[in-house]
Amino acid sequence: MKTKEGHAGHEDWLGEDSRQVVHAAFGAAVMIAVVMFGKDFALTALFSLFCVFLLMVSWSMTGRRNPLFDLLMRRFERKVDIPGKGALMYSVGVMFILTFSSSLAFALAGIGILAFGDAISTMVGIRGKRRLPWNAKKTWEGLAGFVVASAIVAFPLIGWIGVAYGLLLGVVETLPTDLDDNLLISVCAVLMNLILK
Repeated sequence: MKTKEGHAGHEDWLGEDSRQVVHAAFGAAVMIAVVMFGKDFALTALFSLFCVFLLMVSWSMTGRRNPLFDLLMRRFERKVDIPGKGALMYSVGVMFILTFSSSLAFALAGIGILAFGDAISTMVGIRGKRRLPWNAKKTWEGLAGFVVASAIVAFPLIGWIGVAYGLLLGVVETLPTDLDDNLLISVCAVLMNLILK
């Protein structure tokens, strides 16, 4: 449910779809790593990747060229002031959930909601027609996509409370704010977990 919801042309849809597939796949990879190797390993690996990527961003911002990084940015990043900003914020959000969640099950559910809820909401939302009254850049279709995808991912892990989290975080994602939604969803997910546990 990004700013192009309902305004994207066919090529924009394809580009956004590609970004969201990578978004969901990365979250799924982190979830698999947590299950197979444990939270500490996943956090260490994720932080290491974050540092390497941050170095690549810094390298790029000084004008130096990195063919692989440049290709990834052209293919998957939106036009932003800092190259790779979306990926960096997403990584920080995932690490925040892993670090501060009250249980491993909730951490997995939170990452699943961030990965799949956000990805599906964008893919559905950019094709949506019905604007939200509190944010004309978002659609009811995108919100519904977020809630359904989040419920599917979270319910097997934490039960019916996962459906409630999906609904609440879906509404949070639609709020008209300049904050990065990867951070906003992650912080709100952990706060809700601490309040509702």
